[in-house]
Amino acid sequence: MASLTEKVSLTEEVSLTEEVSLTKKGSLTKKGSLTKKASLTKKASLTKKASLTEKDKPLKDGIKIIHAGFYRTGTASMATAYRILGYKAHHALHNECHEPWGKLEQAAEATFPHLLHLPDYTYKIQRPPFTKEEWHSLWGAYDVATDVASTFTLELIKAYPDAKVVIVQRKFEDWWPSFHSQMLITIFEATWLQKFLCWHVLRFRAFHAMRKIFAGFFSVNEYTVAAITPDIARNSYEAFYRMVRDAVPEDRRLEYSLGDGWEPLCEFLGKDVPDVEFPRVNDRKHFDENVERLMAKIIRDSIGVLRPYLAVFAVVVVFYAWQGGISRL
Repeated sequence: MASLTEKVSLTEEVSLTEEVSLTKKGSLTKKGSLTKKASLTKKASLTKKASLTEKDKPLKDGIKIIHAGFYRTGTASMATAYRILGYKAHHALHNECHEPWGKLEQAAEATFPHLLHLPDYTYKIQRPPFTKEEWHSLWGAYDVATDVASTFTLELIKAYPDAKVVIVQRKFEDWWPSFHSQMLITIFEATWLQKFLCWHVLRFRAFHAMRKIFAGFFSVNEYTVAAITPDIARNSYEAFYRMVRDAVPEDRRLEYSLGDGWEPLCEFLGKDVPDVEFPRVNDRKHFDENVERLMAKIIRDSIGVLRPYLAVFAVVVVFYAWQGGISRL
């Protein structure tokens, strides 16, 4: 009978050594062949897992800069600026399909206790606050946390007490129309097809996470645009920035306004001023284009998932149509 000895050593590239001793007749049983095939499959999966782990390995010191600027306050431009200065900056716009949305949904539940009363809460009781290790698992691989991380600025300040904080606050009157039309409506008024494809086909938790993040941040108990009135939005928006300023000493925070350019940012971070124009990205036009691109990708990926089922369905329809035609002959 064939004996199969498998030795697996994990390195960054994952090497798989397989020794096969054959019987005196030199024959390998069918079972041995299947085992060998399974081993090769295991090699591929281990290699992929190891490479992803190495790529996303948390940095030793974790987050160095917390960007305290809520959605639609120039977060994409600021993330690009941080990268130009040599930092590894996180922004969901560059990785929306691979964000750990399930973990972000849990972070929202852990940060905003009142979400417990909403019907799609994922924990059997009140979820405990995130630990530093849990925050580190989300953004520990980056120097700078921006965009979706901004909702959790106060929690990140506690987790990373030595991190510098860059505050970007637009006037409410300028910020609210953009946020309302491009964020709230996009998330809370998604079409039934978008919801079906994301939730039931792709198991894509982005809508779940973002609904909870917004309901939590604005302290509302339903997932509707109407629940977040301008007055509620203003109070939450201004309270957020007030609490951030109270939580960070002046020498560790920078009050930055879009249009200030490189000088104040570089001085605060101890960086040389780069010889390039300060970036300006993701304006309304670019944002709308990115949303369309994401929706197109969702449809393409959904078709890929559904194609085998659609093929079977088509065969069944043709079969029954054919049978019906024969019965009428």
